[in-house]
Amino acid sequence: MATFEELKTPFITQRELHPVTSTRILNLLDKTPRLSGPSKLILRAFILYTTNPNFFKVFPHLSSQESDELALLSVIGLRNLRNWRECPATYPSPWSNPFKKPEKPLHAIGRELLPMFDIKQPGPTLPEEDLSRFFSFTDACKERHQQRSVITGVEYSSAADVAHIFPHSTLQHKSPNSVLTWRFLVLFLGEQIRDILVKELHSDLHGIQTPASGILLALDTRTSYDHGFFTLVPYRRPRNNPHYVDVIYRVISTQPDVKYSSTYLDPDIDRQMTIDMNGVPTPNQIGDESKALQDGFKIRIGTNDPTLLPIPSHILLFWHGFLWDVLGAAGMSGWGNEAVLQVSGRPPGYPRDSPISSPVPKKRKSARPTGPPLSKVYQSGDGAYDRDWLDEHDLEWTYSDRSFSGADEDVTFTPLEQL
Repeated sequence: MATFEELKTPFITQRELHPVTSTRILNLLDKTPRLSGPSKLILRAFILYTTNPNFFKVFPHLSSQESDELALLSVIGLRNLRNWRECPATYPSPWSNPFKKPEKPLHAIGRELLPMFDIKQPGPTLPEEDLSRFFSFTDACKERHQQRSVITGVEYSSAADVAHIFPHSTLQHKSPNSVLTWRFLVLFLGEQIRDILVKELHSDLHGIQTPASGILLALDTRTSYDHGFFTLVPYRRPRNNPHYVDVIYRVISTQPDVKYSSTYLDPDIDRQMTIDMNGVPTPNQIGDESKALQDGFKIRIGTNDPTLLPIPSHILLFWHGFLWDVLGAAGMSGWGNEAVLQVSGRPPGYPRDSPISSPVPKKRKSARPTGPPLSKVYQSGDGAYDRDWLDEHDLEWTYSDRSFSGADEDVTFTPLEQL
């Protein structure tokens, strides 16, 4: 009879440890002058979920400009970590206009914040490797799961793919996108938790293509996982046995893709695999009838081949759920009509879909006196998107495409349904 150890997330927020201080910091944020509502929304999510023990000590001493820069860095980092299309997000290139000073160059965003938070090692130590998406990583994960989706239990010959638990593109060594993302992570998590995360992303055998960061899913399920519609929460594993881990299927979104999902796995987790006397699991034959896959369904993930270890890292599985909690709080999940703080590299006058080499002036339209419709844009309770903020940034509300436009187009807000 196997004995299990309970698994607990390492991502313990400072809000949980210091609830009173957290409330005071949130009140301070609401009263911070010259800080836009959208920036406050992003920083509110940062405050609610940060694991950095120094953050609450330093944040009250940040200027409005430094706080705004932290919000911008957070958006850049979260967009890369969200990583819907497995490619880095785009960022602004330096440019100037008559209304304001030149923008800070890409590589400098957030750099001056690091010493304020007493960060000794800003970037992680990752080996330089070729990160081809179709390298041995994919084959190793498919062999480990015997071509079976971990969610449905069905064996697929081609209609399945490996989902990265931690985004593949963020591991690109020394790329500007990766540098900014890890700069955000060290400020958000603190060095200790950042290092725990990095340790799970590298193995002596597989390098930074470790199968510990991948799970095999059916193609439609893989898309839902990448978009954070559901997550797999690890809750126990056998002691001194690396062959399997037990997880709970947790529904985050009410999208039809997950609302009507099904599985062929046995509802009794102990009957999904046969465990031999050495603690090695072998998948059992699945049934002929599918069952509704509901929140709380328990799944056993493992392999019976020791050469195909490691199994998916429980630390990275915890990270996936934690990340989508943060994205939801920041209005960046994309499950509804939330507005997203977008960073666009196009100077004023360039339509969003036009190449930078061929400018086409954007026709300005009259502003709606009532501001953005609440049914189309997420509006925080502190007056985000009000008329004063639009006037301050020389922006206006264009109703036809439901996006902000104006002189300061390096920051726009667009409902995700249009991205």
